[in-house]
Amino acid sequence: MDAWMQYQLRSKDGDEYNLCGQCQRPGGCSPEPPASAAPDKLLIVTCMEAHFNIRAAFGIAEDDAYLVRNPGGSARDAIPYIVTSQLLSGTREIAIVHHTGCSMGKHKEMQDKILHILSDSDADQAAEIAKIDFFALSNSAEQGVGEDVQLIKKHPLVHRDTVVTGWILDASGKVAPAT
Repeated sequence: MDAWMQYQLRSKDGDEYNLCGQCQRPGGCSPEPPASAAPDKLLIVTCMEAHFNIRAAFGIAEDDAYLVRNPGGSARDAIPYIVTSQLLSGTREIAIVHHTGCSMGKHKEMQDKILHILSDSDADQAAEIAKIDFFALSNSAEQGVGEDVQLIKKHPLVHRDTVVTGWILDASGKVAPAT
């Protein structure tokens, strides 16, 4: 597989972000990929909140990226999907997207609420919910994205040539690279 790959992501405001697998930094190495290089799929890990149209935020078509949604946009929970995508499709670029105001930041409150609702109706369900690890998210979207990017970059099952970037989506739907 050719190590050179580039995706050009666009925010709603038209800002362009080149992500290049050759130099592995935003900005890229060249404005155009070589004619012989067919870009591999991008995989985006983001929150399950459906009101965010992540493809529109990046200005990409449905078939331009795999999309993994889960509570909080957890990279940890996305690892099986990332590994599968890499093995079956050759995916070598991953964008981790967290958003401001994510309700998963209140994980303990959410777990307590679910336990309360289920314990009134079904003790077996409440016992199963109590076993679920509603992990704590970081205090900020920026911090959480940084932690998730590092987790994926260092994970032993993720291909070492994978470009992993972090992004923040705000309430208006505007996406920007994490700092």
